[in-house]
Amino acid sequence: MKRLIFVTFVLAFSCTTLKSELSIPPNETFILGEENKKNYSAELINKSNLAIKLKKENKNTSELIQESQLASKDEIRILVNNFEIVKLINENNKLVKIEVKLNRGIEGMRYVKN
Repeated sequence: MKRLIFVTFVLAFSCTTLKSELSIPPNETFILGEENKKNYSAELINKSNLAIKLKKENKNTSELIQESQLASKDEIRILVNNFEIVKLINENNKLVKIEVKLNRGIEGMRYVKN
């Protein structure tokens, strides 16, 4: 019985996802994972009526790896390697809200002006 409780406890905490709502101000970019040293996955859900750009880049060389658009009310799941960053670019004149679900804690997040 003790073993079953322990296994359940470990599984419950090892399968944890981190969920947050992110607000990206007009004409700003949110950079995710600049200091991160491990691979991770992210599920992004656009809660706004405006689209944003997504760019995955090599954080050492700034080489573009992948570029896409996250349309209004759309969602995407991305896998990010330890040498990559993700840029969520709001080129609109209004605030955009994105729901973010990460499979682990990520180091290095900030906003920059476009």
